[in-house]
Amino acid sequence: MSGKNDERDVYLEIHAGAGGTESQDWAEMLRRMYIRWAEKKSYNYSLISETKGEEAGFKSSTIRINGKYCYGFLKYESGVLFPPRRDAPVRRRLHRAADRCQFSDRGACELTLFAAHRRVARSTRQEDFT
Repeated sequence: MSGKNDERDVYLEIHAGAGGTESQDWAEMLRRMYIRWAEKKSYNYSLISETKGEEAGFKSSTIRINGKYCYGFLKYESGVLFPPRRDAPVRRRLHRAADRCQFSDRGACELTLFAAHRRVARSTRQEDFT
């Protein structure tokens, strides 16, 4: 934990891939996993933005996790993440409009991290809001 940004807060962006509903559902599970990790470490988090999916999950979500060394702990988590495979040779069949079918073995999500470059001190003084 000696990197330049390791002790900073982190912005975590999760984007569902081209897997449709399955990918959007996986994105929601990933976000829930990182939020639980933050709670276990006693870090604060806040939802910055979210774009809901059509049926389940979401298309994209950004959360900020506040705490010492957040970025250091999470910096190697970036990349494309796939859900665990239940049965490798079996593919799921997804029905689309007009009786077309598309086969998908799993949905992917992209996880991107950004170090927060400064901590924002929140003021409670009345004159700061006028």
